[in-house]
Order: sequence, then C-alpha cells, then structure tokens
Amino acid sequence: MKRLEICIEVATVLEFFQEGAATQEVVIHRDIKSANILLMNDWKAKVSDFGFCLISSIIHEFEEIVGTFGYVDTLYDNFDIDGQCQTQTPVLKRHYEEGRFDELVFEGIKEQIVPNSLSTFLAIAYQCLNDTREQRPTAREVLVQLKEALDFQMLSSSTLKFHMTTMRKFYIDK
Repeated sequence: MKRLEICIEVATVLEFFQEGAATQEVVIHRDIKSANILLMNDWKAKVSDFGFCLISSIIHEFEEIVGTFGYVDTLYDNFDIDGQCQTQTPVLKRHYEEGRFDELVFEGIKEQIVPNSLSTFLAIAYQCLNDTREQRPTAREVLVQLKEALDFQMLSSSTLKFHMTTMRKFYIDK
C-alpha cells in the first residue's frame, strides 16, 4: 500500500504540472525517474531535479532529447545513441503483452499484492507506454487508476483483518 501511496503522490504532482495550476502554462519535467522522487521522513514523496524542466503554454514534441537513459519519452524509442534504445518501453511492453509483467514486480511484495490491485496498476502502466502522447492517459487518469488500485488493496486488507478478528473471537475467545 505504501508504494501505491507514493505513486499517487507523484501522480498528483504530475497532474498539477499538466493542468497548469492557475496559469495557462504547464510544467514538463522531462526526467521523471525513481532517483528524482525523494521520500521524506514521513514517507511522503517529493519530485525533485527540475534541471531539464520546461515551462510551456503548449505541449509539443522536442527535437532535443533530454533525460536519463532508460527514462526518456517513449516518442524517442527508435532514437539510437551508440546502438542503444533510449527507453525501457520495448521490454516493458513485451512483458505485458506476453502476460509476464509480474516478473518485473519486486519479489518481496508479490505475495502481498491483491490481483485486482495489480491488474489495475499494470493496465494504467501499460497505457503510459503508448507511442504518442495523444494515446497516453493524462496524469489525472493515471491518478484515478492508482487510487482504484489502492482501494482494491485496502479493501482486501480490511477484509483480511475482519476475518482474522472474527476467527480470533470465535476460536480463541471461546
């Protein structure tokens, strides 16, 4: 649940950037990656490193490719520097399409993840890999799906606690 909460906090910031807050301009970070997500002492996520950031009144394609290898916009999947693809998108897409996306999930949390939560998370993650920005979900759409994944996870956790409490009362307290 904590990982989903962190994703939700980051998506909230990205939604704020995309929506342009109270202005007509949007913030395009251009280097979102785990190293640029800071976790505070209370585990609240903060987005950092605005070195490649661009503030614009329109979202458009850029000729200059900026960002970190493996994390650049999927528009640049076919851009080749020294024989290397600049994103992880082809590998991620292949795993999802072959039904093997769960192989990329951290082994230490696999048993804790509720299937409905994982499938909701994976579906929105896969949509984010679309080749063009028009095909990708907005940050708001991502945020809605992440909250739904968290709801599935929390519902399952609450149900399990209820059953454990009921079982304890029935078998132990008698």
